[in-house]
Amino acid sequence: MRTRVLLLLVCAALLVGCIPVWAAVDKAVYRDENYALSWNTAEVADMITNYLVSKGYRKLDAQGFREFCLQHIKDRATSVVVMANDVIPDTVADPIGDTYSPNPNSTLNRYLQNGGKLIYLFDWPGYYVALSDGTKPAWNDTGAAAAFGFWVARWGSYADINAPVAFTEEGKKWGLTKPWISKRATSPSDVDIVLGNPAGRSDVAMPWVKTYVWGRPGAGMIYLYDLPAGDAVAGGFNDEDLAQIDRVATYFPAGETKLYGIEGVVTDESGKPIASGKIKVLGPEGTMTVAVATDGTYAAAVPEGEYTLILDNPDYGAEAIKVKVDSSTPVIKKDISASKLPSMSLGTADGYSWLIWRGGSIFDFAPADPAFKVTNEWVNTEIPSDAEVRELNGAYFWYRTKFNIPADWGKFNRGLIIERFSVEDSDWTFFNGHFIGNTKWLTEGPRRYFIPMEWVNFGGENLLVVKGQHGNDTAGMNRNAPLLHLAPPMVGGVLVTAKEPGTGYPALNATVTLSTLSGKLVASDLVREAGYVMFGEVPVGEYKVTLQPAPAIAGVKPESITVKVESGKVAEAVFTPTLLPLVLPGNPTPYDDDFSGTALDKKWTSVEIGDAGGSSATVRNGQLVITGAGANIFGNEDNFHFVYQKIKGDFSVSVKVVTVPALHVLSKAALMIRASEDKDAANAVVYQSPTQDQQYGCRFQWRPTKGATTNGGTVNMDQPGTREPTWLCLRREGKRITGYFSVDGKVASLVQGADVTIDGLPDEVLVGVGWASRGDVGDAVFDDFTVRPIVTVPPTPAVVLGDVNGDGKVGIPDATLALQMAVGKLQPTSEQLAAGDLNKNGRIDIPDVTKILRVAIGLEKLS
Repeated sequence: MRTRVLLLLVCAALLVGCIPVWAAVDKAVYRDENYALSWNTAEVADMITNYLVSKGYRKLDAQGFREFCLQHIKDRATSVVVMANDVIPDTVADPIGDTYSPNPNSTLNRYLQNGGKLIYLFDWPGYYVALSDGTKPAWNDTGAAAAFGFWVARWGSYADINAPVAFTEEGKKWGLTKPWISKRATSPSDVDIVLGNPAGRSDVAMPWVKTYVWGRPGAGMIYLYDLPAGDAVAGGFNDEDLAQIDRVATYFPAGETKLYGIEGVVTDESGKPIASGKIKVLGPEGTMTVAVATDGTYAAAVPEGEYTLILDNPDYGAEAIKVKVDSSTPVIKKDISASKLPSMSLGTADGYSWLIWRGGSIFDFAPADPAFKVTNEWVNTEIPSDAEVRELNGAYFWYRTKFNIPADWGKFNRGLIIERFSVEDSDWTFFNGHFIGNTKWLTEGPRRYFIPMEWVNFGGENLLVVKGQHGNDTAGMNRNAPLLHLAPPMVGGVLVTAKEPGTGYPALNATVTLSTLSGKLVASDLVREAGYVMFGEVPVGEYKVTLQPAPAIAGVKPESITVKVESGKVAEAVFTPTLLPLVLPGNPTPYDDDFSGTALDKKWTSVEIGDAGGSSATVRNGQLVITGAGANIFGNEDNFHFVYQKIKGDFSVSVKVVTVPALHVLSKAALMIRASEDKDAANAVVYQSPTQDQQYGCRFQWRPTKGATTNGGTVNMDQPGTREPTWLCLRREGKRITGYFSVDGKVASLVQGADVTIDGLPDEVLVGVGWASRGDVGDAVFDDFTVRPIVTVPPTPAVVLGDVNGDGKVGIPDATLALQMAVGKLQPTSEQLAAGDLNKNGRIDIPDVTKILRVAIGLEKLS
């Protein structure tokens, strides 16, 4: 009895001891009625504020928000602030100049970098900045990324998904239970912790966490409720949501934690502060980055441990500094003395000549080869300037320039960084024939690519080649010229190659991850058209590179390769994947049609969904011709012509798109799986747009349930540059739909993002081709429709040693059966041999029988 009482007293003491931990967290809510709102409303902002104040938060106006941040930048104590106003105020954003430009070294960022926690609600974080006069100048998407240093949200397939979020197991730990409809999500590769995904979109993050420090789990920037407050209220926003915000805000699983400071000033050789750059802090858990302020100071918050400080500045360099942090010194001072580093601007005004070729195709990268012979199609151009392909929406173009790099750059034993330039809209960049980076659909954002020193010709001529792809309007390297400079010390690169032997096709849109050997994710990216992924500026050490097969490829062995990154150098991981066939193996099915007859086969149903301008379908010259108009296949309902068959179960379907008349830049010659003939039916679509002047290529879209808004059909759910004829493919396995294209009719390549779950599809669906011109009446032409069943092979059941009769346990009947096999009265099957051959000599014999019997009566156990 006394022991039990003592245990209860100990437990009670522990519980009491927990209370001050939570009480020590400084909790605040930002609400200032004089500052602008965006997606939030005054009513909802006040509802959030009043609730949180009742839970012990203190209300902050804009100036109080600044003082709160400055206090915790200094003391690094555990704290959290919830944004009831959904626009960052100038008091913590510190916009620069009369144009109120984004400030990467803002008070808010420094608060986060010193262990703070921010809960952002409703509109896109940093899309606007709120001023004291009540206005809110727009930073837009690129400005928000510049302000925070990462893509807090993205357009394209990440925006307006209009699907409820499903919380991950990690999200449930944070107290998330009630979903909302997502409208402003981002890519998982942009953030550190994914707390949820919009339903059916594992490639999208919402809600999420961006972490800034180690040693304080629960801290960082968290984005919740990415929809207008009015929509949230219409969907039932109430006290349950307020309690959920509070649970996420107060989630600190380790309670109040102590962080220590590493602070200093960065100066040049004369002692003058250097007012730019970053400090990379390398520690046991990876790398974090803090900005250098305009007065040259920097500050990092870390738990006890050993760290390395690296100056990252294009103009200055310094030796790496080792720091040991422990409880004996709350703040360690480490000033950094830097020296001037060489750099080169590669613009026309800097004396460098550039060539441009306005041409190319999706998988052609021959011009990147230093041995490529330049023809008279390549002409002189200026950098920066417009590529002058405005009339060629979706067109490719190539740049080339040659330049010498001084020999004394090699003495630093570092790689190089090329940055500052942007390419409107996508680029694939090569240095001396080596792939160094690719960015898709980023119009204004500057590129930054790592070049390993073994690829550099120090003291000689070097070649920079950039392939570009134009979306619409202006194009090319039209903002800034490339800047070349030394990379920081103690970093290298990892080049991943993923091409199929023989065909040379890339494992397009397959995910590649870079992880520490302990399993912590460092970075991830998609294999693009060139067949490579380059991870740049990776801290020295050993890593595991993994190529994830499904759904982009059929398989790869091995799936993971271990690499060692050395300072300034590149480690390579070469995968040889097996790609997916366009048409799955198997015999022709009754659904197949090469349209070789004189009329449409009776197995087809030809119907106008909605209004398609009196459309029709005929067979002409061995091809299917759909004549019609149709406003669109999009939104909440569709207007197009559909030719279909009914198919049950799991299957793969493909069709050849022969002709798409250019009646609209996004006319749709589509392959479709559809729930019904209703205008608002759930569906999945992969379509080819007109290829005159290589416009938008093929795209994937879907309507998850009847009457819902169509998702996708935009950038990052697409494959630019495909030209007719194009083969399209959809695969259905249960509620999972994946979409593919092919340029040769043999190999299927995944359309980016075309892997979704559609709850609104019944077992029997309508499968066929559709045409919506989105303009005048025109003829879309199709051919070679094929369907193959997808047969899921059940996994081989695990063998239970001694279980000869296969009933899942070892008993006397197994011994009896084994004896008959041992004396030759019965022949064992392969499964029986695997279970009964205990001594592994290739047969079931008397020693095996004896052991099975001993196990059956409990005298022995099999391991």
